[in-house]
Amino acid sequence: MMSAACALPASTEQPLPSDPGQWTIEYAVSGGIAFNVHYVRVARDGALTAGDRRLGMEVAGRAPDDLMTRLTAFLKTAPDARKTAPMPDAIGTSIVVTSAGRKRELEPAPEIAAAMESAWSDAVTRAIAGSWTQSGWKLCNPAAQLTADETDTPIDDLTFRDDGTFDVTWPGGGARPTYRGRYTLNPRFGMIQVSAAPATTPPRDFAGDGSFQIAQRQLTLKRVWLGTRKAPRRPDICELTFTRK
Repeated sequence: MMSAACALPASTEQPLPSDPGQWTIEYAVSGGIAFNVHYVRVARDGALTAGDRRLGMEVAGRAPDDLMTRLTAFLKTAPDARKTAPMPDAIGTSIVVTSAGRKRELEPAPEIAAAMESAWSDAVTRAIAGSWTQSGWKLCNPAAQLTADETDTPIDDLTFRDDGTFDVTWPGGGARPTYRGRYTLNPRFGMIQVSAAPATTPPRDFAGDGSFQIAQRQLTLKRVWLGTRKAPRRPDICELTFTRK
């Protein structure tokens, strides 16, 4: 819940011209007890960047047409942001437009804030779709070491699809996945849940509830274990890293 704040006099800056030329709009949320810091940056050409500094995420994509239409209309009438006194642990939202080298903070209209929140979640969800190959791992106990016998075979292909399904393939499996399943994401909290399809048989030590980070071409799964392929037992690994193919 946002804390009430004492409104100060509004800015006297002149409104943006009817055609501000090239522009970039950044919507950001920060503050709160959990210190949320996520943002969406949209340029006039439709380029979109979404990230969360607390969760270590940053992805790129394209803004949908309906969002571009809303933002274009918003810029024509948006007033300057009302200046408010800061409140401890309050969650704040801001919208800053940059045009012709000039930055200006605008009042976040509720419908624009909702549209940008949706764009942020959609961008993170879309970014995970595609094929990934395992490129690293991190031990639960950093001081420990794995012997050659304890080291498991890296996953050759982990594919997430837009329809909520995924495949896992180890080397030597050819074009046929080792097993399939479904996944769900909660981008706001960086949570992921994967479950094997009833018709397939995942490894016995499969564990599908955990968290994820995605930044550019790297995906990290924490506390998720997609199964042991070769090692006699599950290695003491709490983090898997994948690189986009």
